[in-house]
Amino acid sequence: METRTQPILQFEGVDIAEVKASQQQPYNAKDESKNLNFHVSSKVFYPESNPLHFTIITELKVGIAGFFDISLLAFGRFSTNQTAKSSTMKPFIDVNAPAILFPYVRAFLSTLTSNMGTGIPPILLPPQIFAGELAEFEPKKSTE
Repeated sequence: METRTQPILQFEGVDIAEVKASQQQPYNAKDESKNLNFHVSSKVFYPESNPLHFTIITELKVGIAGFFDISLLAFGRFSTNQTAKSSTMKPFIDVNAPAILFPYVRAFLSTLTSNMGTGIPPILLPPQIFAGELAEFEPKKSTE
């Protein structure tokens, strides 16, 4: 019988790095024909300086066409007891880490829109199921 030690995945926190909101016209909740559109995309960044850490970079875009658009960029910082790029950690990084980060992004959006006045309605996004492989974020190299 073979036994293995469970990899440790530690969430260290979230930073909301950027928020952009624009309102074209006040939203009227009575107009039910307008649908809320949203898109969530995530990438993973592995810092060369620390192989036991990684960052999930999540971009969220939400809006109702003709009324408002909101986009935000969040960084979820994680650490592990194994090299983050190892094959053992890959499923945790691709699925679990974005699933851990998303409720924080969702709560931030809900709080933000609840305090924006009557032009943009309070938004509570549905929970998301994360699957598939995350693309790796490649920082742009300086040309200097």
